[in-house]
Amino acid sequence: MFSPFTSHLGTNYCPRDEEIPRIKNLLIKPSVRLTRLNDEIAGLRMALDRLIEEHNALSAYVDSHKALLSPIRRLPLDVIEEIFMFCVPYGMSATEGPLLLGGICRSWRAISISMPRLWSYIHVVSPSWYLSLPERGQYDARFGKWLNVCTRRAGSLLLSISLADRVISAETLRVLVSLASRWGSIRFVLPLLLLQRLSDSLVETDVPLLRDIDLTIFPPRLKSCDSQ
Repeated sequence: MFSPFTSHLGTNYCPRDEEIPRIKNLLIKPSVRLTRLNDEIAGLRMALDRLIEEHNALSAYVDSHKALLSPIRRLPLDVIEEIFMFCVPYGMSATEGPLLLGGICRSWRAISISMPRLWSYIHVVSPSWYLSLPERGQYDARFGKWLNVCTRRAGSLLLSISLADRVISAETLRVLVSLASRWGSIRFVLPLLLLQRLSDSLVETDVPLLRDIDLTIFPPRLKSCDSQ
């Protein structure tokens, strides 16, 4: 829009007394138009809000009904169970199976809990050795609860336990040894000292059902030549 005061806009120019009425007169029509535009914008925003609300309601309606048509809902139970078995735990985490499977929906939770085989595969993840003593205690308590859930839901099945870490607490070893009579297969990757400690805690009669053993010794850490 043209203005005779264009050269003064955005400056510290102080209008003369006779210019003030001219400036006010220049603002009459734009101010009226601006008011109308604000009213139109407000109306359009209200209309947009109504459309968005309707869109969200329709989307929720369509999506919830489309979910009923999901092919996985028609899979036989035995097929779903086989799929679940590909999600055997790789860690004590709610972001991995079987805990993850139980958090998808009520029916999947019921299926996962009713599958002893799913809970009989236990992978132990030891925390970093940098944990403080209180943090280590919290982890051991959490591990004990997690293992109790797994063994209870596994029913009478043998346990397949894997463990790979350089550092593991005496409490974790104690809990694992307490389940030795249910060991069906084990895969331990540990330092030699921890394997010896584990061996010293067991005799042959403690593991009457153990059939598969895979033991790997972590190589010792070599000192850096720079440290000498």
